[in-house]
Amino acid sequence: MRYRLTRAVPKRGFVATFVTCALAALIMMLITFSQPSIKLRDRYLADYSGSAAVRQLFDNAAVQVGAIAGVNSSFVPQSDGNVTASFAVAILSANRSEKLSNYSSYLEGAFSQAASAVIVPSFGAIAGDRFDLMSNTTDFFVDYGYRSVGFEPSPESSSTGFSNLSIALVISESLNESTPWVYDASGDVNVTLSLTTANGTTVSNGRMSSSAPHFYLMNVTTGAGGGESVVVYFGNSGAKSGVLWVNSTGVPGTFNATVTMPYALSSLWYYNASLNVTKAAIARNSKLLVWEGG
Repeated sequence: MRYRLTRAVPKRGFVATFVTCALAALIMMLITFSQPSIKLRDRYLADYSGSAAVRQLFDNAAVQVGAIAGVNSSFVPQSDGNVTASFAVAILSANRSEKLSNYSSYLEGAFSQAASAVIVPSFGAIAGDRFDLMSNTTDFFVDYGYRSVGFEPSPESSSTGFSNLSIALVISESLNESTPWVYDASGDVNVTLSLTTANGTTVSNGRMSSSAPHFYLMNVTTGAGGGESVVVYFGNSGAKSGVLWVNSTGVPGTFNATVTMPYALSSLWYYNASLNVTKAAIARNSKLLVWEGG
């Protein structure tokens, strides 16, 4: 719906006040629906015009998408020209595709009407079996179908470009047995693995080659008689290097990773989803930006 406001000059104050009150009343009605935290956060956006409102709408949508998906991330530029990026998500995350689809429908329907805007979300790529947070060269992914989380180079890139990789896994189960990976002193990436289970916490550190395969295998007591497993892999996938994935056959837990990579490879991070927004004379069609370096 295109927004058009015709104003008679002598009644400008009255009409503006009336429109503001009408929008406020509509927004308060929307707040009574489901997803109250989303409605409350969006409340101030619907009654605000101009490019600033459109920017805030995109920023707000990115925050909500991350919250729905259960993905937390942060990005800190370093004085040496690198970026330190941190990611956290549950192992064996529940598929959030239905909630993301519901949020998409809400933006396109009720919120578009309240904001006097036309909002067309494109959430298809994250509302299926895989959720991606992407940079210039790297994808952080949650794959619900394969029960995996991790990193891989983007389609246009050959490597994630990590110089440091720190992984922290927390699993409530006890280990039956494990086969640690082997470090390589000549490797190009400094890797730290912290593993917390019912047996306690172990931390290992060393260098690894990003273009050679490394496996850390864990068998835990989950399931009848045990036999469930968690596998951590770092190395190459075909011609791609710097690939990391953590796969669980049925063991819940949490995954945290902190990576260091060159600023040029990590100056932009966004969800693989977009909004096409038209509000009055302002139009924008872009990805949901999570972080952009200055």
